[in-house]
Amino acid sequence: MSVRISILLPVFNGAHFLPDQLDSICSQSFTDFELVALDDGSTDNSFDILKSAAASDRRIQVERRQHNMGQNSALYNLLDKASASLIAFSDQDDLWHPDKLAILVASIGSKSLAFGRSPLIDENGHSLQRNLLDSSLSILSGQDNSIFLLRNSVSGHAMLVRRSIIEPYVFCLTRTYDWLIATIASFASGITYAPEAITYHRMHPNNQVNRLLYTSAEEPKRRKKRATRRDWRKRCNGLRDALLALAHAHSIPEKKRVIFRDLDDILTEQILYGGVMSRRSYNFHERWMEGLDRLELESAVQTEHAWFARSTLT
Repeated sequence: MSVRISILLPVFNGAHFLPDQLDSICSQSFTDFELVALDDGSTDNSFDILKSAAASDRRIQVERRQHNMGQNSALYNLLDKASASLIAFSDQDDLWHPDKLAILVASIGSKSLAFGRSPLIDENGHSLQRNLLDSSLSILSGQDNSIFLLRNSVSGHAMLVRRSIIEPYVFCLTRTYDWLIATIASFASGITYAPEAITYHRMHPNNQVNRLLYTSAEEPKRRKKRATRRDWRKRCNGLRDALLALAHAHSIPEKKRVIFRDLDDILTEQILYGGVMSRRSYNFHERWMEGLDRLELESAVQTEHAWFARSTLT
């Protein structure tokens, strides 16, 4: 039987919070979904919890592997087993508002991706009076947003995305899968923000990804500073991941993919030959970081090509 949404749930030692998350998913007002879960080598009783849930709800499919291979590997495997044209990702320790899926389905329209708000809660489920977007850059919606090449505010747990734009290699690159998917979506049919679609994102000591957010009462203001060589190379590698993803994304017109391939060639030159950060490479960084929010991509790339043509390596 076909369904409209496949929810992908990778699990690793999530027994403490997993039952509540499963309840919040199974209680969604939008019911036309399948929940595909993979126990990724847990050493606690996560698999037993998943099996029990599957026994009571036919929409849940559960698989297990003996050794932990990591979140990206788990998601790659789960995507292969998903049957729906719309994909949602679930963390094992969050809570979903009962209308989350219904709102995202109603909001996505002809866009490639819709995403909602992520209020932060503590390990006991109490509000931290903060939103995950308060701690990230609020790039909320639109199309052809080149700023997504360098900044992101779309979390995997908050998105509903068309399967047709998810390239399997997004789970194999260094940059996070949700950032790459959001980047591709922006240059495909665009992104929409639905703040009423709520995921309560849980912060706790074992949440390694968000430890900084958990331990600080207030996110320190980002300070603009001159990039170090290590930081510059890391940014270049992340940007190259995004350009590679865009250059090979079948959901993006070939005209744009050619531009991304050209940009990747420029950036590769910088990575290979710019060991000592040159004036040219530093200015490239500055020009992309400062205000390329909503723009015509082709025009921006032509400007960069012209500027590079006039520049010389130092």
